[in-house]
Amino acid sequence: MPALIFILSFLIPATYYLEILRGIILRGAGLLELWDEALVLLVFGALFMILSAVRFKKHLG
Repeated sequence: MPALIFILSFLIPATYYLEILRGIILRGAGLLELWDEALVLLVFGALFMILSAVRFKKHLG
């Protein structure tokens, strides 16, 4: 895989979601092994929620 595409793949939330799914389904991993991916997904979710709230406020005002 080209280096640029590999680096850009870390900006896609589905990457971390798939890592969590693989860990649970294939290895039977728990939250202790997958906490870093879950944390990244939490940050993505919070960021998108804040951005959407700011944009929504602009449309109302």
